[in-house]
Amino acid sequence: MTKDAKTNKFKGIPVLVLDPNLKEFNLVLKRWEMSNSITYNLTHRWYDVVKCNNFQVGDVVQLWSFRRLSDQLGFAIVKL
Repeated sequence: MTKDAKTNKFKGIPVLVLDPNLKEFNLVLKRWEMSNSITYNLTHRWYDVVKCNNFQVGDVVQLWSFRRLSDQLGFAIVKL
């Protein structure tokens, strides 16, 4: 991940996300430093994925990672 010198925060890396219908979304994977931990988050238009798939609070999903032949990082979302 690249580090922004001005804000001292990570900009993230572009990733491809496939939804359960195999629709492609271009999101950004960011590392967030919390008070006692570090978490990774998919950002930048995440709500488009939620809206297109009618995800609701309480839905359970799996997140699978993969690499494309171009070495681009990708994720596939499976709704259980």
